[in-house]
Amino acid sequence: WIELDNFNINIQTHDAILSVDSVTLDEAALEPGASCGVKIGLSNKADSVLKDIKVRLELGNLPLVPLGSTNEKSIYQIDAKGNYKLRFDLLANPEAESGVYQVPLKIAYSDELGKSYFKNSTIGIVIGGKPDLSITLDDSEIYESGKSGEIFIKIVNKGVTDIKFMNMKLMPSNKYRILSNDEVYIGNIDSDDYETADFELFIGGGKEKKVSLPVVLEYKDANNNDFKEAIELTLDLYSASEAKKFGLRKGNGFVGNLVIAVIVVAGLFIYRKWRKHKKKHA
Repeated sequence: WIELDNFNINIQTHDAILSVDSVTLDEAALEPGASCGVKIGLSNKADSVLKDIKVRLELGNLPLVPLGSTNEKSIYQIDAKGNYKLRFDLLANPEAESGVYQVPLKIAYSDELGKSYFKNSTIGIVIGGKPDLSITLDDSEIYESGKSGEIFIKIVNKGVTDIKFMNMKLMPSNKYRILSNDEVYIGNIDSDDYETADFELFIGGGKEKKVSLPVVLEYKDANNNDFKEAIELTLDLYSASEAKKFGLRKGNGFVGNLVIAVIVVAGLFIYRKWRKHKKKHA
């Protein structure tokens, strides 16, 4: 028999696996100029301890900056089969364009024997805000019942996200008749911009002082989310005397022109009579 001296045997798992189990955001979409938390859940799938763990978000030229800390966090160790959650707070640039941004996630760690491992992943962050529109009746050529003319509807995009593929439809009513197409394709409206849509109507006779104009808007935001909005506008109507009083209706043009013609003819008659009288006494 030969007796050997004592020696060490290293025992380790076949592979040290650190898994990213979950990535959650406080908000589904991050508005430009706003902040939110990004929570990352890590799981040690190995049978041994993982240590010296560094988690880094590569923000690079992305319109995101870390808030309250750097873009890298360290964890001393995660026990075998253990879990750990960490949080990054990010601020979106106020001028950031809406869209989905891919953020590289880099993780470095070691096992108990000091062997280094590296893991590269990607997380997605959506930047965008809820559309904020202002729809008003901007102008009208109709001020009385029993008249026809155009109405002009103004759509202002007050939100931080752009609007795409907008379509407006004026719904039918027994108070008016639509003489033009009842739908207008408006297209895109950038943030802090506006567009107009016009319809030609005939307002039925009656004593109504107001007529409701129901319109339906369909559009997408910059991230292609669908929106449908029903708006009810109001068209104010006046009597003939009120319209004339407020300067919305001009007086009878024929009568005015006739008066001017009479004055001109009378002036010419008096002038000629005066000239004849002057020549006679010259």
